[in-house]
Amino acid sequence: MTSHRQPSHYEKLTNWEINTLTDPTTLILGTSNLARIQTKPRRDVEIHSYAGGRFEHMANMLDKMQVNQGPTRVIIAMGINDSNSRASIAKISTHIHKTAKLAKAKFPFAKVWFAQINISSEAPPELAKRTRELNAIIADLNGCPPIPHLTPREVRLDPYDRCRPRVHWTNHTADVILRHWLNYLN
Repeated sequence: MTSHRQPSHYEKLTNWEINTLTDPTTLILGTSNLARIQTKPRRDVEIHSYAGGRFEHMANMLDKMQVNQGPTRVIIAMGINDSNSRASIAKISTHIHKTAKLAKAKFPFAKVWFAQINISSEAPPELAKRTRELNAIIADLNGCPPIPHLTPREVRLDPYDRCRPRVHWTNHTADVILRHWLNYLN
């Protein structure tokens, strides 16, 4: 498994990009929670994490990249930062659909999956409500099947997370979620 964490930038739309480091079979693109993954499941898995990443950023990165014929499976794991934003659900929905369209175009030989957003039972009610709304949109994407989220009781948050509300998983939860995703694909 190769893992790559993009540096945090205020200029995410201009500075972030997707560059695969190896020739992965499975490419996972998502938020900074992916940087918490500690297990090394397989060498053919490459993970890119983007701190503070939202669907708008992912669509922008996909739009800028060249067509990539390498991976056969791509997982898009964004959304918690969208749930925690002030953007309207309608605007986020537009970004989700644009991300799906671009991902299919930029990875023409891959099956593109969207991981539903994992939310903890510790989440505030408004964050949980927005996450459920975004998960419903992800579940209905045309041509990009969803990977179901874990139950909220299974998602543990880092007690030392400085974000408010807390959105970062524990390392153990990150490992459990990665195993869940890879098992789901098999």
